[in-house]
Amino acid sequence: MFALGALLLLTGGGCASSASKQTAAPVEEPTRVTPENNETAQAGSRVRVHYKGTLDDGTEFDSSRGRDPLEFVVGSGQVITGFDEAVTGLKPGEKRTVHIPPEKAYGEYDKTKVFDVPRSEIPQEAVDQFIVGGKTMVPSRNGNPAMVATIVKISDGAVSFDANSDLAGKALNFEVELVEIAL
Repeated sequence: MFALGALLLLTGGGCASSASKQTAAPVEEPTRVTPENNETAQAGSRVRVHYKGTLDDGTEFDSSRGRDPLEFVVGSGQVITGFDEAVTGLKPGEKRTVHIPPEKAYGEYDKTKVFDVPRSEIPQEAVDQFIVGGKTMVPSRNGNPAMVATIVKISDGAVSFDANSDLAGKALNFEVELVEIAL
């Protein structure tokens, strides 16, 4: 049975802490690799990159320009495989343009990730906040962690969800610039 009693809406919320004030220990800044160090990004490197992602038709779907660079550990699974591969071997200040096929991005579109849930299994207060095309968290059906799904259809009897990424089945193009490597 697919229980949605623990359905989490992506509506954000905060919590305040009433903990007493404590003096934090000083934080050491990591050593930064500069172009003069001649180091390259490798698996395990903590890197900061600027990027622009486009589809094959030129549509931009994401960019780090105008905000802080993306920071991640190369090879840790924090980004798609093709993006990890694009950054590997770069030196700070270097740029690379890559074409990433779906299998190294968000995978092919998977029809099994489209499913209906009877409305009787979803709390009414959750359904009241659903918007077709909106996103919500749903528990997985196989015991894995909850996943983000798009609300496809709301009917009297069921709600239809699609847990595919919006970029599933699409080749992606990235312009990547390695800003720095933190050791």
